[in-house]
Amino acid sequence: MPHVSYHTTLNAPLFDVFKLATDFTAMPTWSRETRSVHLMNADPLRAGSMITIERTFGGSLIFINADLIEFQRNKSYDMSGVHGRFRFRRTIEFTANSGQTQVRDNFYVYTSALYFWYNPILKANMAGYLKSEWAQLAKALGK
Repeated sequence: MPHVSYHTTLNAPLFDVFKLATDFTAMPTWSRETRSVHLMNADPLRAGSMITIERTFGGSLIFINADLIEFQRNKSYDMSGVHGRFRFRRTIEFTANSGQTQVRDNFYVYTSALYFWYNPILKANMAGYLKSEWAQLAKALGK
């Protein structure tokens, strides 16, 4: 099972970072890989909300179907579902630190034994995806 953990510090207050990171419908405006986002049971966003994202990943168009399984405002969220053809779980934690926000993003993809040789490629794509996504979010914050 490939796992990527990405850590970054954004030069913006926690409230601003969390607000943009969890405004999934705004994601296509700041993430060049995201084509569309649809939410169900998400007013307000909470555990049990469902998210469908159409985006490119590793050069291919994929669909992400996920459920928020935990949501703590201005602290963390945890989602689980299907990323392309693989099951996944992603946990993102936010911590305020002197006007900046530290982000810890853990992304797990569950692959079968048949994909063992594909795991290093998938892991490299996941690492690039997380790095790019957080850099684009920082740019959207103007930081």
